[in-house]
Amino acid sequence: MTIQQVVQQRNITRLFHFTHSENLSSILHHGLISRETLEDGEFAYDYNDEMRIDGHLNATCLSVSYPNAKMLYKYRQSKGGDWILLAINPSVLWQKDCAFYPTNAASNNVRFNEINLMKSVESFEAIFSNNVFAQERPHDLSSEYSTDVQAEVLVFDTIEPAYILNVYHPNKESANNFYRLHPTMNHRYYANLNGRTLYYQRHFYLG
Repeated sequence: MTIQQVVQQRNITRLFHFTHSENLSSILHHGLISRETLEDGEFAYDYNDEMRIDGHLNATCLSVSYPNAKMLYKYRQSKGGDWILLAINPSVLWQKDCAFYPTNAASNNVRFNEINLMKSVESFEAIFSNNVFAQERPHDLSSEYSTDVQAEVLVFDTIEPAYILNVYHPNKESANNFYRLHPTMNHRYYANLNGRTLYYQRHFYLG
């Protein structure tokens, strides 16, 4: 089975990346670019993770079907302002150079693994395993979600703006502001969707 077939079988319709609003205009112009490339170029940016313990400064981190809510909560607590969620076309998974991690790529359980071993279909399927390092997959978790909410896809290529499906803002003001700046993008806000937010359980579908 190919990665594309796994995506279709599991009805995976989007990947997620989160960033501070200070980075959004640059991303919508240039795409998602690795920190290594950003540091080598003349891009102005504000990085999320100062440490990057996973060691892969040449990669952009994505989540499958749902944001890494644990990390997003951590960064929202440490830095104020608006945090943006980008929904990314899942075709990135087979059209770009990707590695797949069933848990946070900085975890000692996986971060010393040979990188080429993490690029296989088997590694992608392991994201949905019934048991991920003693974490049991909930029996009622929809098939498109990773077992561990911190599972990651590392993308070693630039993800061009054309792959961005939607831009989710934390409030209407942010959505309206960036719509004026980037009217060709789809802007929505997630702060109050039927009384629920993205910080609830994963079965609360992000509209």
